[in-house]
Amino acid sequence: MQVTNLKKRSEFTRVHKSGRSFVTPAFILLYLPEVTEDIRIGYTTSKKIGHSPNRSRARRRMRALTDKYIRLAESHPYKKGDYVLIARKPIIDESFDKLCHYLEKSLRIVNKDDYKPYDTRPKKS
Repeated sequence: MQVTNLKKRSEFTRVHKSGRSFVTPAFILLYLPEVTEDIRIGYTTSKKIGHSPNRSRARRRMRALTDKYIRLAESHPYKKGDYVLIARKPIIDESFDKLCHYLEKSLRIVNKDDYKPYDTRPKKS
């Protein structure tokens, strides 16, 4: 199984519209199952993160996380498909161990067969 990057905007929007999601304080993980035979990963950082050095640092940290748990993992316990990590502001200052914990938890949840999205917004009457 090969691990590659998402590059086109259309690939990112397809994952965003149709994929599963899990929100952590440091990033949002989106997952669209079995689009291809490989695992494809994309990274997004917006100007909300800060100036260019902060956005670059956020991307480097997200790449390091996926290298550890997906790219360089000896076995691939996670399903094939497209993954997108969207950075949130706390990713810059959060400890790497905490980021690892967040990624492990979010990967475990979005890869569940009985995944159910949750909605924390109040229900309208």
